[in-house]
Amino acid sequence: ETSRLPGFGHPLYPEGDPRAAIVSAATRAQDPGAPGWEVVDAVAEAASSRAPVAANVDWALGSLVFVAGVPAEAGEALFSLARVAGWLAHALEEYEAPALRYRVTSVPAGLDAAGPGEVGA
Repeated sequence: ETSRLPGFGHPLYPEGDPRAAIVSAATRAQDPGAPGWEVVDAVAEAASSRAPVAANVDWALGSLVFVAGVPAEAGEALFSLARVAGWLAHALEEYEAPALRYRVTSVPAGLDAAGPGEVGA
């Protein structure tokens, strides 16, 4: 039985998570001599000897946070910022695309056509 190693492998990217490669390269380029990279590289090497899977974007982001010295308490704020960025990107994509959802065009029984929430007589 094998166990999943957090930060490594991804069901959608069995050959390696392309997001991880982008984040890792950009992060390392910012400060290639940072002392944290020694730890990141040692852990990645130990992990790859345990399981033959590539790092995923979670590993890359965790490495960025570790090397940058971001306090552990900032986790929720960073998660929230990332989620909001994703929501905004999704909203922008939706605004550019034709409407795909059905919109209600009738008035349910018992409601007055005058406005939402008003019960008819």
